[in-house]
Amino acid sequence: MSTQTPFPEAVHTATPRETFFAGLRTVAPIFLGAVPFGLVTGVTSVTAGLTAVEAVGMSAVVFAGASQLAALQLIGTGAALLVIWFTTLVINLRHLMYSASIAPYLQHISLRWRVLLAFLMTDQAYAFSLVHYETEPSAPHREWYFLGVGLPLFFVWNTATAVGVFVGAQIPPS
Repeated sequence: MSTQTPFPEAVHTATPRETFFAGLRTVAPIFLGAVPFGLVTGVTSVTAGLTAVEAVGMSAVVFAGASQLAALQLIGTGAALLVIWFTTLVINLRHLMYSASIAPYLQHISLRWRVLLAFLMTDQAYAFSLVHYETEPSAPHREWYFLGVGLPLFFVWNTATAVGVFVGAQIPPS
């Protein structure tokens, strides 16, 4: 009788590139929801009074849909800048918990990587990466997996937001 398991643990020999694309394949279905949300955020940016440059810039710098929409609503009502900043800060505090939770899996990476991945931290990047790290604890190139989830999402989100900005600019004021 054999003592081998039918599914021996896979030997992880993936390259950084392969790991990046594994992350991309994981996050790709989320694009179906991110695109309409980004379009709405872009249109909302214009209707709140932002210029196209301000709207696209905000999307690229903030990269947090819930915070962006909250800030845009406050901008539209003429709220003070301090109120807008504080509101987005409070909404994004969850990222501190995400970072603390995922840090043990990324202890080995450089400060440069940490800064990049912190910028790309979203609910989706956190969730998909954490599941990957927990289900494949010996998988190499963890930072590349996170990058494969976060970077494509960043580009899809910002492209959809930019399209929404330019579509929103075509909508006549009511």
